Amino acid sequence: MNFEGFTPHEFTRFGGLVDNDDPTVLPMGVAAVCKNCRFQLTSVATRYGLQTALQSPNQAPISGLASLIYTPENPGETLFQVPMVFDTNGYLLVENPAGSGRLTRVQGPLVTQPTNAHAIITEAYNRALIAYSDLKTPNAPINVYGLSTQQLDPYGQKPVGAPWLASTTYLVGEYVQPTVTGGNGHLYRCTVDGTTLATEPSWPLAENATVTDGGVTWQELTPILVNRLPAPNGPQPIRVTSAGTFAAGRDVYLQMTYLNAQGESIASAPGILVNTNLHDAVQFAIPALSALAGWIRGLASPYQPASVNLYEADVPTGTAAPRRLP
Repeated sequence: MNFEGFTPHEFTRFGGLVDNDDPTVLPMGVAAVCKNCRFQLTSVATRYGLQTALQSPNQAPISGLASLIYTPENPGETLFQVPMVFDTNGYLLVENPAGSGRLTRVQGPLVTQPTNAHAIITEAYNRALIAYSDLKTPNAPINVYGLSTQQLDPYGQKPVGAPWLASTTYLVGEYVQPTVTGGNGHLYRCTVDGTTLATEPSWPLAENATVTDGGVTWQELTPILVNRLPAPNGPQPIRVTSAGTFAAGRDVYLQMTYLNAQGESIASAPGILVNTNLHDAVQFAIPALSALAGWIRGLASPYQPASVNLYEADVPTGTAAPRRLP
């Protein structure tokens, strides 16, 4: 907009009109909530009726300040404010409760705030994102503070599943994959933070297996996205002589499915016992839930396998396999 030629006019009085806009249409810097404000003829007093002085544990200049608001995410929650302060002694503080004037230091086991620095604080998804600098260059990693959890954590900046890096600091919860092109089909989660070695470790393939890499401990933890139970492993038939009713010269085919409250899984590959003897029986093992993959064990009970169905067909030895069992 071009205001050239317009004469400035001073506003000497506040009017009585109140306009309530949706927070998504408010301009940058305009608050969606106005609480404890007193509108006078020529000014607005904030924190009206509250403790206006904040009591810090340090006699240090304030170099970062933000007023954060928690937006309810779940039924029964209410909106609340979290005033946040940072001082040049490297203390990150929140007013608790809001309006009391009492500042409480916020710390995290993996976070160290710099001294003689400025904090630039913004909010997204009910979390405060805090960057530290000398107003020219950063001098510490970004922190994340959960308004509801009151936990202060590092902001993980490595992409999930990025290739492993040598001599690099990793934090708990970060994921890597081996550096071989395309990976090995597995992801590995950092469970003990530290710095990796100059040489890549030998990655285990077993579920939840761990490997030590310098100061870092990696655990095999590959995310799974599925919409149904997988087929069971094929049964491994075992011949039991003189304990059954099979005729001689039969090839026995077995297939298995899982059952849960939602229905039946697809069938396993067939297990085959070739060329029975007269009165043979066939034995096989049903897998226990504890032997199944971790993501299956972790399913809610309506989705966990509760039992199995077994399907059997037998044909003369040497003839074609049955077309389909289940």
